[in-house]
Amino acid sequence: MKRVGLHTDCEGALPSIAVGKPLTSKELPKEVEAGGGEDLWGRATVDFRSQRVANYELSQPSAPQVCSPDGKPTADPADVPTPGSQPTDLYPTDLYPTPDPSFDIGDVLRSPTP
Repeated sequence: MKRVGLHTDCEGALPSIAVGKPLTSKELPKEVEAGGGEDLWGRATVDFRSQRVANYELSQPSAPQVCSPDGKPTADPADVPTPGSQPTDLYPTDLYPTPDPSFDIGDVLRSPTP
């Protein structure tokens, strides 16, 4: 198994299992898209340029929101919120629920019968 890169804020890891000798640079993927598609097993899709790859596991960068296009950190991850962690709805309904009326208006208007 060969580990490509270290799992950091801006770099992921791509350990792979290949049949035979270690993969050459020509057999490795040209690009690995962060947050890309998934295969049938829920793994991130990685296109190796070799049929010898038996298995792989892609670990995404831990804080891609703080990375420049060239893969360098631009801020401390603790200072930048993770995408999707901040509310996007200005008036969330779960904070101010609307009560549902639970009585029948006919029950209020009728006089009780003896």
